[in-house]
Amino acid sequence: VIFGTASNLEEDILIRICETETQVYKLGNFLTHVDIVSQRLANYAAKYCNSDNFINLKLCVRELLINAMEHGNLGISFEEKTESLANGTYIKMLIERQKDPTISNRKITLEYSLSKEKFEATITDEGNGFDYQKMLARSMNDNNNQILDHGRGIALAKMYLDKLIYNEKGNSVYML
Repeated sequence: VIFGTASNLEEDILIRICETETQVYKLGNFLTHVDIVSQRLANYAAKYCNSDNFINLKLCVRELLINAMEHGNLGISFEEKTESLANGTYIKMLIERQKDPTISNRKITLEYSLSKEKFEATITDEGNGFDYQKMLARSMNDNNNQILDHGRGIALAKMYLDKLIYNEKGNSVYML
C-alpha cells in the first residue's frame, strides 16, 4: 500500500521572512494530517539547520505525532500494531478505530515554537497515556527493534533531540 499525494510545489515566501513563530495545531487522527504538519515544521526549521538535522527533526516530529494518534487517541497497543502489520490488516484496523464514535473526535494538540536558537514542541493526545519509562529505556540496538517494522520512534527521538520529556500520565511529550 502506498500513501501519498502529488501536487505542484510552490515556494512559501513566508519561510524566508519568518524569524520566530509560535503555533498551535489541533490534528485529527489521520496520517495525512501528521505528514502535512511534520513537513511544514521541518520546512520552517530548515533555514536554521543543516540537511541532516532537517531530516531528523521531521522524522522525530512525525514519529511522535503518529504515536499520539495510534497509541494515544486510537488506543492501538504495541502488540495490536505488531500483529496487524504482520497479517496485513493495519490499515483496516486504523480505519475502524478512526470511525469508532467513542474515540473518533479525539484530537492531537501540537504546540511549537521556532526561532534561530531553538525548536521546541509539545505533543498531547487525548488518550489514556502509557508507560513511557519502559519505552525510554529501550535502545535502538534492542533486538526487537531490529526485527519489527515499528517501535523505533521514541528511540530515534531520544537519539536526535536534545530533550524528550513526558508528563506523568504519558499522553504528552515535550521536545527540544
